[in-house]
Amino acid sequence: MTSSFFYGTQVINNRDEVYTSYTLGDASNRSTVFVDELGSLKYVTWVGRWVEFFSIPRDQCATYSRCGAYGYCDFNNGQDFECTCLPGYEPRSEEEWYMRDASGGCIKKSEELSMCGNGEGFVKVANAQIPDTSKAHLLMSLSVHECKDECLINCSCLAYASEAEGGERANCITWIVGGGYWCIDSLTAYLVFYSKQRWVEVGF
Repeated sequence: MTSSFFYGTQVINNRDEVYTSYTLGDASNRSTVFVDELGSLKYVTWVGRWVEFFSIPRDQCATYSRCGAYGYCDFNNGQDFECTCLPGYEPRSEEEWYMRDASGGCIKKSEELSMCGNGEGFVKVANAQIPDTSKAHLLMSLSVHECKDECLINCSCLAYASEAEGGERANCITWIVGGGYWCIDSLTAYLVFYSKQRWVEVGF
């Protein structure tokens, strides 16, 4: 799709309605934008047949909370199910996951051991797009080690992410219990995400 297909775009967002409208540059061009049964936004145009120019999201992992709470979505899994649970978590429903329905998300494997002063550590989740930050805590100008320590000493902290590398100082984000559930996507990110684990699980 090129910009020549569109003459202009109008976005309306008020207390009564929310919509986006497009004006076509060529009035003879038969095109349409619609949401399909799976919730994907598609733009198609008629060139002897309906041809799809784009679809959003482009992959299943771009769908919000595709793998549910505390799940990890990896669209590079090939033929395997793209959803797995973060280390220390397991599917809330094994039956639903077997049917490739991860909407129920994941839960902690065991709540018997406390994650407060019992030798906790962190598991690095590589190439991750960090979860929703609307209820996360932002700490300014911390090294990656200071960011880790902030989460370690807070018994309610479940994970942290840092922009810092080595000894430099940068933004630090922490997620705490009750701060909302999160689902991780496998997209290259500028932050490195670490999930807090009990000492018996750090080896994952």
